[in-house]
Amino acid sequence: MPITPGPWTTAKGERSVNVGSFAKCRFESGLDADELQANCRLIAAAPDLLEALRWALRVHFDILKRESEPWTDAAEKAIAKAVGR
Repeated sequence: MPITPGPWTTAKGERSVNVGSFAKCRFESGLDADELQANCRLIAAAPDLLEALRWALRVHFDILKRESEPWTDAAEKAIAKAVGR
């Protein structure tokens, strides 16, 4: 599943996330402004978080040659969820 290239951004007080230069995701909900802004920041950080998690797994398995651990299992599940597997 391709992910729209970043950067994904949001600005203080915004109710939306700019998804690369292609789209804007706008959120309308009953959430208070602080909670909505926190959600926008998390969504905007998602591509960076996904890449960091993939990198951490590569280091763990490919460079350090380590075995699976509880955190690597959780990381693999999170990546699968993010990419729709």
